[in-house]
Amino acid sequence: MRERSTTSTYINGDKPVKTVDRLKLYVRLNEEANNQPASPFPIKTFTLNENQLNNSFNTLGQVGSSPSRTVSNLFWMNIDWQEIKKTLGEINILDFGCGSGSYFKKLYEWSNKSISSYTGIDLQESSKWKNYTNASFIKLDIDKNIDNLKSFFPEKINFFMSQSALEHIKYDLEIFTQIKEYILKNKKPVTQVHLVPAPESLRLYLTHGYRQYGQSALNKIINLFKDFCDIKIFGLCGEDCNNLHFKYITQSMFGNPDKRKTHPDEYSDRLKKSIQGDMKKQSIDSACFWALRINYKG
Repeated sequence: MRERSTTSTYINGDKPVKTVDRLKLYVRLNEEANNQPASPFPIKTFTLNENQLNNSFNTLGQVGSSPSRTVSNLFWMNIDWQEIKKTLGEINILDFGCGSGSYFKKLYEWSNKSISSYTGIDLQESSKWKNYTNASFIKLDIDKNIDNLKSFFPEKINFFMSQSALEHIKYDLEIFTQIKEYILKNKKPVTQVHLVPAPESLRLYLTHGYRQYGQSALNKIINLFKDFCDIKIFGLCGEDCNNLHFKYITQSMFGNPDKRKTHPDEYSDRLKKSIQGDMKKQSIDSACFWALRINYKG
């Protein structure tokens, strides 16, 4: 029987963890999973030069998002969408865990309108879905429909993506297995981009989803595609961003104010400086998120 999850952790941190013992168990299980021995895969720090960072921040405006979400947006914004379009032809996106669907509008703008179609899948229907006339959405419990997930892949899909979603899905590895089957059946170019939490995010987010992605979890994904795909992994954020997150956001979980809201200008300024600092240090060990790019050229 094939593995269906990248980790054996079974407590869903999205639900209320009502006792201290349960919280300790959640942390212990995730720490054990994150520290499973595994051969390291080469990982690069995601970096932008000063002009790219300044231009990107001007596009974003004042930022109130967490450091990891902000750097994730910088990553999506600075993907070479024209190169992807050259490889794929039309870019037809399937977004796992799309939430409100806001990434359709963002990616459409950041890609200079290179997105031909967008389909989002999420557990909960959002009232905002109706605002996107050029996108389609599917309300679906992926875990409950994991055995026939491929049947929900729209025709011509060639770009699979997720943003901070896979950690919320129990059978995350099965998604990749079915993408692999889809690729090998169709033998047409396919790009995947998935942004997932690294082990460092455990202390920042505490109970969040089922897991973080240590090297062992990453390797289970990599091993599915390494023989026929080009794989790159980038580290997002670092020590400076993590310290900022802890002081301004994590502390609010313990009854303190969310300083992003009480000190918005100060937070936005410190956020940019923290991102600049981390990009200069290029310390993979303290990355808060990973960005996985998996390309099949056909």
